[in-house]
Amino acid sequence: GTAYSAYNMIKNWQSGNTGSDALNGAETGAGVGSMIVPGIGTVIGGLIGGAAGALSSAFGGGERDPETTNWNSLAGAYNNNPGVMSSLNPSQLYQGLAGVMDAKNNSPGHSEPIEQVYGREGEQNLMDAMTNYANQQYQAGNIKPSESVAEQWTNTIYPWLQSQGASINPNQRTSSGSPEGSALISDLQGLLGDWESGAINPQSQLGINGQPISGLMNFAGLSPAQLATIQQQSKPASVSAQALRRGSIRGLRP
Repeated sequence: GTAYSAYNMIKNWQSGNTGSDALNGAETGAGVGSMIVPGIGTVIGGLIGGAAGALSSAFGGGERDPETTNWNSLAGAYNNNPGVMSSLNPSQLYQGLAGVMDAKNNSPGHSEPIEQVYGREGEQNLMDAMTNYANQQYQAGNIKPSESVAEQWTNTIYPWLQSQGASINPNQRTSSGSPEGSALISDLQGLLGDWESGAINPQSQLGINGQPISGLMNFAGLSPAQLATIQQQSKPASVSAQALRRGSIRGLRP
C-alpha cells in the first residue's frame, strides 16, 4: 500500500496543484512512518509528507492551464503541417498565444524572452503593444498599404520587438517537447493579419472565457478587402482589340 501511494504521488504530481500534492504527500509519508514506528510514526510521516508535497508544488513549474495544453498540441501539429495556422480562427490563435505566455517559471531558459518582457499571462499586453506600434508605423508611412503581414513582420514588427528584448527563441520547446519558435511567429502573424482585416476588434471575444482584449485599438489603415476594392476601381476600363479594330467605340472613328 505504501509503495502504491508513492507511485500515485509521483504519477499524479502537478506542480502548482498544491492541495492535491499535499494530500498525496501526506498519504505516502504516513505509510512510510507506519512501517518504521506504527502510531506516532504514522502521524509524523503524514505531517512531513504533506509539507513536502505542498512545498514541492508551490515551488515547481505549475499545473498546466487549458491554453498550455492546447498550445502543446498546436505547436506539435504545426511542425508536421505549417499550414495548420491558416485554418484557425482569431480566438484559437489568441488562446495559442496565451498558452505560450503561461510558463510558470518565467526566466531565461524556461520561457520565451517575449514572455519575460510582457509578463506571464501577458498576451493582452503583447497584443496592445504590437498593434499600437503597427498603427504608429502605418501612420508614419513606415508600413506601406501594399505590404503583406509577413513583410510587415520582417521589416518592422519583429525588429521592434527585438529592440525591446522581446525576441522569440528558435530553440525553445513547449512543455511537451515540441519546437515552438516558428509556430509562435506564425501564430502572431495570424493575429496581426486578422486584426488588420477587421476580424479582431475591441469587442472580439478571444479569451478562453470569451473575454476581449482590453485597450485594443482598431487598425488605422485600410483592410486588405478595402485596399483591393480601391485598386480594382482605379484600373482603367479595358478595351478589346476587336473593338478597336472595328472602330466601334464612340469617338474612335475618323
